[in-house]
Amino acid sequence: MNITSKYRSLSIQARAAAVANVVLNFIFIRIFGYVAAGYTTLACYILYSVGH
Repeated sequence: MNITSKYRSLSIQARAAAVANVVLNFIFIRIFGYVAAGYTTLACYILYSVGH
């Protein structure tokens, strides 16, 4: 794996985690309120770290 493909993979993972964060916030803040934002952000950081 060369350096370019490594950065491309990290970029895709970061974008996927960011999109997941926005989508989960959009869904769960309406249902559970602002506390859900912390939990969805934590879940997305975990998703990113597992992918990393």
